[in-house]
Amino acid sequence: KYFPFRKTNDNPIYVNSKSNHPPSVLKQIPSMISTRLSKLSCDEEEFQKCKPFYQNILRRSGYNDNLEYKPETSRNKRKRHRNILWYNPPFSQSVKTNIGRRFLFLVKKHFSQHRYQKIFNLNTIKLSYSCMPNIRNIIQAHNKTIVQKDKEPEEKPHNCSCRNECPLNGNCLTKAIVYEATVSTDTKTYISA
Repeated sequence: KYFPFRKTNDNPIYVNSKSNHPPSVLKQIPSMISTRLSKLSCDEEEFQKCKPFYQNILRRSGYNDNLEYKPETSRNKRKRHRNILWYNPPFSQSVKTNIGRRFLFLVKKHFSQHRYQKIFNLNTIKLSYSCMPNIRNIIQAHNKTIVQKDKEPEEKPHNCSCRNECPLNGNCLTKAIVYEATVSTDTKTYISA
């Protein structure tokens, strides 16, 4: 028998239902969890054992869907590969305009009787919203780059594998050093920079 494994101190967190994500993404989260648990469970009995834990987490994230066991069915899908162009505009709930609908309308309007209609049509152009980081993350990343520009990188004075046997007393990476070595087999002295 096999079932979904979870470490004892692991508490998964799912995207909240009121977060700033595309509606299609939020709608699919309960279904994806059901499918995942069904595939990881050998039968419905094992699924029912692990269901309450994940159902509770979904409720806390604001979803009212019930998890259902979905037995795996084998399907022979016809594999037809199209050359698809993807348009990925950023998604934000504060934007009231349906950008996807407008974009596809413009494609249909301007390319229906065009010589490139075979390339640019509703079958070859697909739309998928991209999720953007929130403002807090953007500001933190910006501040971090500015602060790191001001700091000079610290140079390590040493990179020998054996620190105790360093011939330069731990200053191997010092720049512009003149080396002098006397070879005992030859009675010559070599100097290098």
